[in-house]
Amino acid sequence: MEQLLSCIWTINRNKLQNSNQIFECQPRPDNPVDPALYYFRVSLAFETASTVYGWLNRTVCIGSAMRVANAVLYDAYAVE
Repeated sequence: MEQLLSCIWTINRNKLQNSNQIFECQPRPDNPVDPALYYFRVSLAFETASTVYGWLNRTVCIGSAMRVANAVLYDAYAVE
């Protein structure tokens, strides 16, 4: 059985459209920018040589994202 520790390459593409005014003041953890004020979408694809996680090679995910103080959070879902 292959070990569960495997290398998985993630390809992440995104599309962000916003007004510069929205991000003029940096978002803070207690006051993030409302994601309804901008368009931020992501798409993910994966590559691995693992036989355990080989199904990821045939998986594409799409989702929406939001910017917070020092990170980007997103929900992504596999497309079948």
